[in-house]
Amino acid sequence: MGIQIIIPEEVIKELKKLKKESALRLLENSKFKTISLKGKNVDNAIINFARQNPEITIATLDKDIRRKIKNRKMIIRNKKKLEII
Repeated sequence: MGIQIIIPEEVIKELKKLKKESALRLLENSKFKTISLKGKNVDNAIINFARQNPEITIATLDKDIRRKIKNRKMIIRNKKKLEII
């Protein structure tokens, strides 16, 4: 479908630190591209990356990130629906 999923390496490190095993297994069993972002913390790095790449869609549950970027966003509504806004 022409969609490429990119996961920041910093997000993977954060998941390991938080011991989110189910998310890590999903990432290990998938063919996602990883990138390294620069920033003071993961959230700021994602926000800066989104601002530099306005054509990309950001998938996040983080309300602060959603509020700070103008890119299209992929979110989950009512734990059932995936929506791009």
